[in-house]
Amino acid sequence: MKAKFILTVDTQRLAKWLRLLGYDSKVIKSISLLKLIRIADKENRLIISRSKDVLNHPLPFNKIYIHSNKIDKQLEEIKSFLVFDEDAIFTRCPMDNEVLTDISKSKILNRIPVQVKATFNEFKICKKCGRVYWKGSHYHKIKAKFEDLFLNNTEIY
Repeated sequence: MKAKFILTVDTQRLAKWLRLLGYDSKVIKSISLLKLIRIADKENRLIISRSKDVLNHPLPFNKIYIHSNKIDKQLEEIKSFLVFDEDAIFTRCPMDNEVLTDISKSKILNRIPVQVKATFNEFKICKKCGRVYWKGSHYHKIKAKFEDLFLNNTEIY
């Protein structure tokens, strides 16, 4: 079973990168630690945090304490909990964690740049926020960073 995460606000930028890797990664703001632990337990999620309160909490729960405040180092710190699956990357919206769905080009012609219309034919959409995604240069740069991190064991930045 693939890991699922719940991140505290102090690691919310990391959530975007986990989602790009295809991981279900929630960020819940303004919630007590006890409620967060209950949600994580109920949904079988690992809590990721930089908070010493989380690290030192007396209740037993699944947690990952992050030391760094830099994304590249944070990914390094949790790499052992992750699997690089090329088929899973870019399957979730990096903004709101929703699973992306395929959409035909004809349905989004008015929402994509002219050059994209001429170059790409496969698109995905987030049904929650409406963002449209395609495998352009941004996709290839991020994929290369993940390959460096997981396959070449180098830093991604």
